[in-house]
Amino acid sequence: MKREAEWPRIAALDMLLLCYSFNVAVIGQMFDSIRTAYRLSIAEASLLTSVQSIGGFAAVILCILLMDVLNKPKITSIAGLVYFVLFLTVGMSVPLVLLFAVFVGMGLFGGVVDTMTNSVMAETVSRQPEKYINLMHMLFAFGAMVSPVVAQQVNAAAGMQAVFFAFGGFALIWAVYMAVAFRKNIKRGLVVRRESLRERIKSLVGFYRLPGMAQVFVIAVLMSCWQCSAMLYTSSMVARVSGNEADGALALTVFFAGVMVSRLIYSPFASRFSAGLMLGFSNLVGAAFWLAAMLVPGVVPKIVLIGISAFLCGNNFPVNISAACRIAPTHTAAASGTVILGNYVAMFVFVPAIGALADASDLGSALAVAAVPLAALFPFALRLHKKVYAAGAGGI
Repeated sequence: MKREAEWPRIAALDMLLLCYSFNVAVIGQMFDSIRTAYRLSIAEASLLTSVQSIGGFAAVILCILLMDVLNKPKITSIAGLVYFVLFLTVGMSVPLVLLFAVFVGMGLFGGVVDTMTNSVMAETVSRQPEKYINLMHMLFAFGAMVSPVVAQQVNAAAGMQAVFFAFGGFALIWAVYMAVAFRKNIKRGLVVRRESLRERIKSLVGFYRLPGMAQVFVIAVLMSCWQCSAMLYTSSMVARVSGNEADGALALTVFFAGVMVSRLIYSPFASRFSAGLMLGFSNLVGAAFWLAAMLVPGVVPKIVLIGISAFLCGNNFPVNISAACRIAPTHTAAASGTVILGNYVAMFVFVPAIGALADASDLGSALAVAAVPLAALFPFALRLHKKVYAAGAGGI
C-alpha cells in the first residue's frame, strides 16, 4: 500500500471513532430525558446501560475469538453503519421492549467499532501506527468532552429526537465514507483466512503466551478501575462538595480536557518510548495527584488536581493498545480486544465496589481508593518493559 493512499483510511477511522465517542457521551447526557420519556425509575433506566454493557462484552469476546480471520475493515464498516442506525432509532420513541433490544444491539455493534478501529488502524498505517492510534484516541476524548454540551443545547432548543437525529445522521455520513475509503476491502469476502476450531484455539493459546501479553491484560484491568470510576463518579463527587452541579460538570470537562491534551502532546513521541516505562511512571505519579485531589477540601484545587491526574494517566488506553498490537502484529483484533476486555472486567467488578463503598462512607473517600490500582500497575508495567525488550520487540 502506498503511503499517500493511507490518509483517506486514517481519516475514515478517526471520524468513525470520533462519531462513536459523540454517541456514547450523548447517551449519558440524555439519560434523564430517555428515562422521563419512558417513565422509568433510575434503576429501571440503568438496566438499559447494563444490557448495553453486556452486548459490548459479547462483542469483545467475538473480536478476540474470530476477527483476526475475518475481513476487519469490512466488519468495522458494517458495525459502524448498524450502530449509528440503532442510535437513530433511540430518538424514534420505539416501544420499550424494542428499546432494550436496540441498546443490546448498540452494545454489540458499538463494541466491535470500539475494538476494531484500533486493530484496523494498526494494520493500515505502515509507519508509526502508535502515533495514529494515539491521535485517534485524542479525538475520542475530544468527542466525549464536547458532545454533551452540544446535545444539551440541541435538546433545549428542539427536543430529544432532534439530538439523536442530528448526531446519528452526522455519524452515518462518516460510516458511509468509511465504506468508500475501504471499498477494496468491502468488495472482498468476509473470511480472509480459514482455520479449524482446533487451529483457532491453538492460535489464541499461543497469542496469550506471547511475552508481555499477560501484563497488557492486567494493566488494562488496573488502569480501567481508575478511569471507569473517574468518568462515572467525578461529576457527582465535586457537585456534592461544592453544592453546585455546574462545578461537577466543569470537573468532568477538565478531566476529559486533561486526557485529550495528554494524548495530543504525546502522539508525536508514541513510537519512541517504552510503553511499559510510560505506563508505569505516569500512572504512579498520576495516582499521587488523584489521591491528593480526593483529600484536599477546596473545590478549585480539587478540580485542578483532577485535571493533572487525567493528563498524566490520559494515554493509558492508546499506549496499552499499541503495545498489545506491537507484541502480536498478526493478531491485532485479539490484542485490542484484550485491552477492551480488561475495561469491562473493571466496569463489572471495581466500579460497583466503589459505589458500594461510597454508600457506606462518602464518594470522595471511595474515589480515593481508585488511586490504589494506578499504583499497583507499576510493577506490571516494568515487567511489560522487561519482557518485551527481552523478546526484541523494539521500542515497546
